[in-house]
Amino acid sequence: MQREADFWGEFEKSERHSKLVQKITAEMDEQAQHDLGSLLKTDEGFRFISWLINRSGFFGSDMTGNSSTYYLSGQRDFGGRIYHMVAAIDPMIHGKFSVEYQRILKKLRGE
Repeated sequence: MQREADFWGEFEKSERHSKLVQKITAEMDEQAQHDLGSLLKTDEGFRFISWLINRSGFFGSDMTGNSSTYYLSGQRDFGGRIYHMVAAIDPMIHGKFSVEYQRILKKLRGE
């Protein structure tokens, strides 16, 4: 009986810990959304977020035909999370990213 009591006691501690972690995560998510809005208001912040999403491979493919597909898929998923956070703040962001990419393309072409 003692082992069963120990198990349920540890389980309850685990449940409390899990709920606390969920609350902390929700608070951090809310703060991150606010901070992201502040970042997007600056040119530097916008360019950094644009770079981050681009480097995640979000706009590309993650199929390689080998096991690195799983790594790239996770990387792309993370980029998608950031992209959707940005889109919640600014629904026109996709067009703004396109303008930024076109600016860089022109620079690379020497235009």
